[in-house]
Amino acid sequence: MQIHNSSTFVKPSLIDSIARKTGWLKRKARAISPVSFVKSLLVSVATGDCSMRTIAIEAGILSESGGTVSKQSIDERLNSSGVEFIKEIVGQALRASAASIAKSPLGRCIPNVSRILVGDSSTLTLHDSLINDFPGASNQHGTTSAQFRFQLTIDLLSGQWLQTELDPYRRNDRAAAMDIVKTIVKEGDLIIRDLGYHTIESFSAIQDKSAYFLSRLSLSTKIIDLDGGKIDLLSFARKHAPRAGDCFAKEILLGGSKRFKCRIVVKRVPEEVAEQRRRRLNKDGQRKGFTHKKKHRQLQDWTFLVTNLGEDQASTDQLDELYRMRWRIENVFKLAKSHTKLRKIAKHRSNKYHVQILIWTWLLLMIGLSQRGMFRMLEESENRAEQIEHSVFKSIGRIIQWTALALEIAATGSIEALLERLREQLDYHDRYEKRRRKSLPERLANVLNTEISPLLT
Repeated sequence: MQIHNSSTFVKPSLIDSIARKTGWLKRKARAISPVSFVKSLLVSVATGDCSMRTIAIEAGILSESGGTVSKQSIDERLNSSGVEFIKEIVGQALRASAASIAKSPLGRCIPNVSRILVGDSSTLTLHDSLINDFPGASNQHGTTSAQFRFQLTIDLLSGQWLQTELDPYRRNDRAAAMDIVKTIVKEGDLIIRDLGYHTIESFSAIQDKSAYFLSRLSLSTKIIDLDGGKIDLLSFARKHAPRAGDCFAKEILLGGSKRFKCRIVVKRVPEEVAEQRRRRLNKDGQRKGFTHKKKHRQLQDWTFLVTNLGEDQASTDQLDELYRMRWRIENVFKLAKSHTKLRKIAKHRSNKYHVQILIWTWLLLMIGLSQRGMFRMLEESENRAEQIEHSVFKSIGRIIQWTALALEIAATGSIEALLERLREQLDYHDRYEKRRRKSLPERLANVLNTEISPLLT
């Protein structure tokens, strides 16, 4: 992975332009350049040490001209303009990611489909001191957490990140359903998302763009047969998929006043799966203080999907398997929370600007890795697609650590030069550290019960 060719994942000239556009770069003399600032943030989030002191040390190490950067200088740049600066860089990285996706072999497998986009969300819990800035969920005791909602859309085969957003926790997935339709969806895309994004408006908008959707069906949605008669979902499922494993598809009209044609897929699940779903329903009802209706509990025996893919594009079995591929994004979220420093970064105690900048920088790092094929499922070899057997999920933490080291070596030229710059930074920051800490020679002098001066010569 050649980090030095594009060490910030966005062209340096573009970073300078964004810094001026967002107001982060002032006309007065500056102690740190925009590129060095972004690099220092990338190294800090890669290592998980995101204090002002560490960012300042890395800014000095990664500076084009050398020298030192004070913590105060970093603090002055962790503001609302800094948030907009990093967000805009992430936006540019996402646009570059989308433009770099090579033509896939999907057209040979699913006619007229060129990309499969998988979307989902997860929550990030922040330090409790930020509850007023980022109010999140409340538990049964009424205690509220500080949280973001993290939206993500990836290209399934290449693994590249195409859309990501940090939303307020209380903006749910349904409210975010149209976001990707307005930004990244284009003709030939297939969008696979779960029930949380189910809206007739988004399905219709996707279809209007000559794109395709595949989603779980909301059991409260009105469905009509092609003759205009209302379909009772429970009776329909019992008739066409009575046994576990049965799968049936039929063209229907979806929606109320504004209707459009699509396919419904009904699959009977094993009894143990249905019982597990009912237990979750009961638990959810107890938490919210109500009981789900008997019919709703009975409908848990089936999985209901809706899609505008035609029979000539995908069979019922293919649709079932395609929807199962949504697990890939679940793995990405597990990777993000368990195998990188994201939880530590999000829990960092600081002001709201500092934390937002750290998380947006972490997203920039992950987008850059996705551009370099870290999460891809297929690769082209001799004009044919081959499944990638190995996985980066077990080694992603080490890969990110190596990325941080590569950034530092690329800036300094060698390990020796890196160590010299590090010594210079530590000398500077230790000298101005407000909290007086004993140096190693001083501690050694105490142990040996001797004067410090002979130990310093």
